[in-house]
Amino acid sequence: MTLSGLISALTSTRDFRGLIEDTHKPKLNRELIVPDAATPYSVAALWQEYGAPVFVVTPNAESARRLVDQLTIWCGESAPVMQFPETDNIPFERYVPDLGATHQRLRALAAMRTWSGKGRAPLIVAS
Repeated sequence: MTLSGLISALTSTRDFRGLIEDTHKPKLNRELIVPDAATPYSVAALWQEYGAPVFVVTPNAESARRLVDQLTIWCGESAPVMQFPETDNIPFERYVPDLGATHQRLRALAAMRTWSGKGRAPLIVAS
């Protein structure tokens, strides 16, 4: 199930159109305050309208994971929504790195690097 059909209700508003226009200006310094419950909806709308890779930073790993799950519902299963997970590195410690997290990080970086302007841009969430 996807909620992407509801995004047009937000993207058609005058304020949202102004926000999109402002993002194309050099030296953008605009703050967008959104209630926590509306964050996935707002991020999905911005990503869909902007048409370029979007990188979202959250306060912690748990909120990043939750946002990725919610964005998948808003954007659809086929959308390139990826998490850029934290590493558990401790300086000067010898340990085996988490290969799953390393793979996710490389996949997200590759999606950002190889996006050619065609197709759906990646939406990356990190903490």
